[in-house]
Amino acid sequence: MSSWEIVDERTMEEEDAAIDIRDIEFRMTNDASRIQALIAGTTTSSGRDLVILKLVLCRALYPQIAVADEFNHCKTVSEQLYHTWSKPFVFLHPTSYFGKQPRLLQLTEADIQTDAPHGYKSKMPLSSNHQILCYLSLLETTKPYIVNSMRMPAAQTLLLLAHSIDTNMGFSRIVSDSWLLLEFPYPENGLNLLLKATKLRHKWNALINRRLSDANPEKSVESELAKCQTKTQKPYEELQHELSCELSSYMNTEVYYTIKRLLPGDLKVMYYGMDPEVAHPSVDPNPFEEGFQSYPNEKKGGVHVTDNIIYNCVVDSDWSYTAYQEIYNSPWTCPDCSLCVCLSPLERIQHKIFMCSSRSIRVAPESSEVQKLSNPNAKKYHCDKCNEELHLTPVEILKHRKKL
Repeated sequence: MSSWEIVDERTMEEEDAAIDIRDIEFRMTNDASRIQALIAGTTTSSGRDLVILKLVLCRALYPQIAVADEFNHCKTVSEQLYHTWSKPFVFLHPTSYFGKQPRLLQLTEADIQTDAPHGYKSKMPLSSNHQILCYLSLLETTKPYIVNSMRMPAAQTLLLLAHSIDTNMGFSRIVSDSWLLLEFPYPENGLNLLLKATKLRHKWNALINRRLSDANPEKSVESELAKCQTKTQKPYEELQHELSCELSSYMNTEVYYTIKRLLPGDLKVMYYGMDPEVAHPSVDPNPFEEGFQSYPNEKKGGVHVTDNIIYNCVVDSDWSYTAYQEIYNSPWTCPDCSLCVCLSPLERIQHKIFMCSSRSIRVAPESSEVQKLSNPNAKKYHCDKCNEELHLTPVEILKHRKKL
């Protein structure tokens, strides 16, 4: 409004006092308590809620992520570079939060692990605090800028959301979407983190599919009958709470690793490739997805253990091969059954998940009513060595097995 324009103050007061019909409709449709409940339900009241909110956003935006240039620590604020999957050498927007405070995205001396395992050598810093940026869009002006970004733990986010995950035989080298290499020099850290991420991914997808099926307006008789048969499932709210707790714990996992952006030259020597003369053994039983039939990958080599995880297709480096041989040749004791044997990292997980659990299931099958009346603790047990059906208590079963 111009300074020389004459204004009628009474007209302005009348306009302010005018009642908006849309405001009336909104108040009639939504009462105050409902609005307050909506506001309270969308407010993050804890760190766990914030982690889940960021994860949901990151899953929606993936693969729009950026990784820091390895030489950012020796550059000025305006020269900080990042690399995305589709476009390398992008900048932080100068007016953004991280553009003004880029040091928040860099590792400090306290974050870097100096005592690396024996034989491990890398130019990349070994740390548990590597971060990536998840961004909304790229702004193309005189320079490409990252716009609306948030930081996330690197390894945890990549293993949970990556479309393609490739590993070596010891799970110490993991490639995410064929452009980021994660190296885990400490034994079994990479395998354990990947296994957690895979289980959480399956739970998350199952929860989403359940919610979508419940919200399906076109319900059939078959779907309603199937829903009645699955009434023994936990309530949706309980499963959602369990998943949020597990996701929060997973994102806070402390694991040391390095992260590196792969160049076209690196990718040429990164994979074994498919060799028709070499037979890739199937992974059975499959600890990543029970019931999934593994099959070879014709381009990269290795075998699929899930739809997005390819095992043993990444070429081992000198240190990773040496570390695998040391693990395989070292006696390992199972913490559950005290079995001492030399196993590979994958075989150890297979034993923990399938051998120990299946053994306990065989020890404690359902007993008949006669045995319950005579001895409530007696269980029907089939001994494979003596080929007999016995009814023994768990203690008697252990004694029987030790005698053989």
